[in-house]
Amino acid sequence: MVKLFFLKLYLLIPDATYYMFQIAVCNTGEVCLNENLILFQKGTKMRTTLLTTVTISLVFTSFCSAAQYQVIDLGEPWSFFGKVWFLYNINDSGQVSGTEPLGLMDRNAFIWEDGSKYYITAGDSRESWANNISNSSILVGAESDGSTAVPFYWQGGATTYLDTLHGKTYTEALAVNEAGEIVGYMAEAMSPWLSTAVLWKDNEIIVLEKLNSGDKYNMATDINSHGQIIGFSGESNDKRAFLWQSGLMQDLGTLPEDISAVAEAINEQGQVVGYSLSANGEKHAFLWQNDVMTPLAADGESWAVAVNDNGQAVGANETSQGTCALLWENGQTINLNSQLLEDKGWILNETHDINNSGWIVGVGINPEGRENCGFLLVPVKQETISADVEIKPETLNLKSKGLWLTCHLCLPEGYDVCDIDISSILMNGQVEAAKTAIDEEEQVLIAKFLHSEITAIINPGEVTLTVTGRLVDNTEFEGEDTIRVIDRGRRK
Repeated sequence: MVKLFFLKLYLLIPDATYYMFQIAVCNTGEVCLNENLILFQKGTKMRTTLLTTVTISLVFTSFCSAAQYQVIDLGEPWSFFGKVWFLYNINDSGQVSGTEPLGLMDRNAFIWEDGSKYYITAGDSRESWANNISNSSILVGAESDGSTAVPFYWQGGATTYLDTLHGKTYTEALAVNEAGEIVGYMAEAMSPWLSTAVLWKDNEIIVLEKLNSGDKYNMATDINSHGQIIGFSGESNDKRAFLWQSGLMQDLGTLPEDISAVAEAINEQGQVVGYSLSANGEKHAFLWQNDVMTPLAADGESWAVAVNDNGQAVGANETSQGTCALLWENGQTINLNSQLLEDKGWILNETHDINNSGWIVGVGINPEGRENCGFLLVPVKQETISADVEIKPETLNLKSKGLWLTCHLCLPEGYDVCDIDISSILMNGQVEAAKTAIDEEEQVLIAKFLHSEITAIINPGEVTLTVTGRLVDNTEFEGEDTIRVIDRGRRK
């Protein structure tokens, strides 16, 4: 189990103001930073005011998270000479799509759910593989006889083959959104390097233009429910990541000093992840949003392959010690090997996908030593600790002109209010704290909520208000208090 040990650091600047921040060191040797700085004046009691969050650069490159996972063995995906060629995918229902070997060179697409596998049998002596599965259980992939490939989608036990352009005998469906819109590529069997990105929509094939007219590679790798499509276009050693929307193609650029980029996944918020490549082909994981591409921190080579709607991205990095499964969330880089609930001998090498509940699929070495073994990581919910909450005023008039509703919160013995992630505090699961302060000496968090936001969600009578939040190690807390609510105008 991961344990956290907190170190408090104090900085003194010329105006005699102290800044305190915390570093949490876990027993795996990894480090995470509480970026909520706390301010107090020299010579006064430690009555504190929260400052705007800033970024502090540390020499550490990986951070710890208290989120822990149960690991489930998914079996062995299809591989060739030790390399996994087809990725696992997972939807929000927990269904996993994958590809499994049935013989020396045969592949078979399947759906895994609750410990059982359903195989999608290919016809006419073909083999099949899965590339993606939607929340509505639409699986897309391709069938092949060895020299040609035919795209298909599967739903409810029925396989439907997709139309292809004349002469394009090697075609794959790579991703599908909730509307059933499918993206992928088409190529000639003898010239797979001459590919064309396509969208299957409303029984039509829409060819996506290339970033540059002379590009040979052109693939669409993912699509969200808004019809935003990402992929890459270019040459074998000079690919450019793109975003296609409403017929317009946008080059996403590269990370500084890199020359090439590949976009792998897009979420509903339009965040894109993938990897940027240096001149010598070294991969660097990136997140692109709002026209800005930023690196995802990792040692050695790294690549990101999926991102959920909460902004959690997964992928892997490779160093001289081998490959390592990674999760990026809240500015942290997390080695998932350190987050298993119990160390049962697993080595997690690569992550392939993550759903909106934070379930993660990938491949690693299982306890029996089998390489390229599929795994599913399921987050284990931590126990919620009980906090003491006192809310003022005790009588709240919906017609009053007051500005604030004030909450005083104390944690149980053994917990420090300075460890609270201020940004996580909510009242009734809806209203964020507008102002916060910490009295470290008295171990009290003071949170102020806007009167107008609270009165918009309550009615007159005895009302119980619940305050929730979490600590920097992701431990959740909850407390409640009951106040009287009236609706009285001022007497004339």
